[in-house]
Amino acid sequence: MSRRKPSGKHRRQRPAKAAVKLAKAYRCGSCISEVRGIRRDDLGVDHINVVHDAECPVLNGVLPDGPDAFRAAARAGVSMLAVRVGGAE
Repeated sequence: MSRRKPSGKHRRQRPAKAAVKLAKAYRCGSCISEVRGIRRDDLGVDHINVVHDAECPVLNGVLPDGPDAFRAAARAGVSMLAVRVGGAE
């Protein structure tokens, strides 16, 4: 048991190991992208900050980013869950 007294401040949570592996394996299929960090929000969801080239069709919404993310998960050997948010069509 820890003897350290709680300070009342919340520690900044580290991203999950799977998110770190995914970020290292991510490559955009349309440009030379760069991962500029990972953060975990208050709900415990990890967010990977990917910077794409200005002309990248993924950045501009012409192509989806899902296939690149799934390829990165396969390369990293991590599981990934995709959920569609919104109403049924």
